[in-house]
Amino acid sequence: MKTDHGRFVQAALRAFSLAKDAVRRSALGSFEYWSSTVRGALFRKAHPVETMELVRTADTNLEELAMVLAFWEKALGTERTSVAEIIKTANTEKLGYYVYGDFRDALLAVGGIVGAISPSRLGKWLVSNKERMVEGGSIRRDEDVDKVAHWRLELKKKG
Repeated sequence: MKTDHGRFVQAALRAFSLAKDAVRRSALGSFEYWSSTVRGALFRKAHPVETMELVRTADTNLEELAMVLAFWEKALGTERTSVAEIIKTANTEKLGYYVYGDFRDALLAVGGIVGAISPSRLGKWLVSNKERMVEGGSIRRDEDVDKVAHWRLELKKKG
């Protein structure tokens, strides 16, 4: 049986290549033959090439932006506002609780340092995420007031 091992593997791979339900996936680098035979036989559903591509394209920044946008409208509306005003609103407390706690948590995730929202980090994050549309909304740079950057939420009009 050991002497026939190579023959059995070859027969199995040949059978796979002839199978009508064989799934043809993209090649892994320059390993076209290996990808279409060995990898194809082993990975019929989830496999390395698509998994690697999925990991490469996953955008955690987009998820963070979605979280900020989800709470921005309730906390600030769509009027223009400065980074200082954004932070002041996020830190507003009532009876020992943050009025916009979810908004504050989202801002801490993108611009926080040791439990506080950093104006410079938040400002840099806003610049790097301006005009990125997520779920019908985006952050837009508005006119500066006294050389201070202002931002606003822009919502896609429905209908």
